[in-house]
Amino acid sequence: MTKRLLGAVCFSAFSSAAITTCSLEDLDARIEAFLEPYVSSNNFSGVVFVTREGGVLFQETYGKADHELDVPVKPHTRFFIASVTKTFTAAAVLLLKDRGVLELDDAVGDYIEEFPHGDRITVRHLLEHSSGLFNYYALPDYGELSRRFYEGPADVVALVGDEALQFEPGTRRAYNNINYTALAWLIERVSGVSFAEFLRQELLAPLGLHDTGYITDVKELITNLAKSYDPVGMESFQKSRYYDRSMAVGAGSMYSTASDLARWVEAVTGGGLLSEESRELMLTPQWGGFGYGWLLTDMDGRRVIFGEGWDGVGFSANVRHLPDEGLTVVALCNLNIATVVGEISEGIFALVLGEEPERLEFELGALPNDSLVSLAGSYRFGDDFYSPGGVLHIVARDGYLFDVGRKPEAGLIPLAAGGFLYRPVWARVRFLADEDGRVGALRFYDRFVAQRVEGP
Repeated sequence: MTKRLLGAVCFSAFSSAAITTCSLEDLDARIEAFLEPYVSSNNFSGVVFVTREGGVLFQETYGKADHELDVPVKPHTRFFIASVTKTFTAAAVLLLKDRGVLELDDAVGDYIEEFPHGDRITVRHLLEHSSGLFNYYALPDYGELSRRFYEGPADVVALVGDEALQFEPGTRRAYNNINYTALAWLIERVSGVSFAEFLRQELLAPLGLHDTGYITDVKELITNLAKSYDPVGMESFQKSRYYDRSMAVGAGSMYSTASDLARWVEAVTGGGLLSEESRELMLTPQWGGFGYGWLLTDMDGRRVIFGEGWDGVGFSANVRHLPDEGLTVVALCNLNIATVVGEISEGIFALVLGEEPERLEFELGALPNDSLVSLAGSYRFGDDFYSPGGVLHIVARDGYLFDVGRKPEAGLIPLAAGGFLYRPVWARVRFLADEDGRVGALRFYDRFVAQRVEGP
């Protein structure tokens, strides 16, 4: 059982030495104050778990695991972990490499004769998202396909098997779930057991990750599993749509608890699970900060390791680890708001390191309606947006802004510092005015500009 530390040490992010000592009570109070606006505004429901060198610095739960049955989130509540699943899949492949069962630069067709384009795609291409395989999100009937049950990863890969490659393998990289579903198929083929069974036998049971697993059938009973919810308007929510997770085998199909994920990070970054060569390969940035299932960056010359995921149907997960200090922060959520857990994890990471994170401050109360009417209208994004040519249909109502083109409608939460938060994906929004003060565009995520196409 993970022990509770008797004292806490706050570190400077710019020094490996401790510069400030603070009590656990002080740290608890600082973290709770940081989390309060997320929780009180119904924008975070889940668990936060912080450890250092195996000892617990902070553990707290928020909101409901099941609103209909009035079941609160508890420390042992299980959450789907979305793309953090990829860290387990990559580790499984590297474990097979360490055992001499496969080689990363071998063609996938050497192991799976019927694999599409298998003579041109290597195992490494799949690990590095450079295979060029077609992305099933682009299939015109994806919505219907995502509600079907698939017997195994081979059936999912078959959805794109007849599609042309997006690019020649190894020449580009494009993040694509199908790569890790293909790896799950590879694991099954070379090990002779199902993906779920391989994980259980070789990773989960040996590491004592008893609350972690892969759902193989929607009819399967999983105790203590949270239900998922979509945000509606400013503060409400509803049940998320149905999605059959058999489609995301190897890529986003696993569930876990916060404490299990903290132990998983320790196992991956420490010794014993993988060879030193494989561990370093897994945790070395390959492109755009990606490793094999992980995101990686440097902080004052020290590597920070991330696992993050959002499944778009109610669950998000963020794991953040600083090996030099043995510090791990885990945040899990069952409210379908894309990047809240990342923001929470980053802020708590900063607090433990003795820094002051950016605080979330909302503009309380309704705004003057005349100031909002000038912002209402339709705004169209360019081809560089996630949904090329996508349109926000913004209306002013009762002192607030809503995007009524999204179903369910999305609230734009006003911020004390100016601008708004587009609630479903937690994107900062700023309206852009010309010299005459007329609003003609908005900026989304500080990256994308949408031009006003109609309105006052």
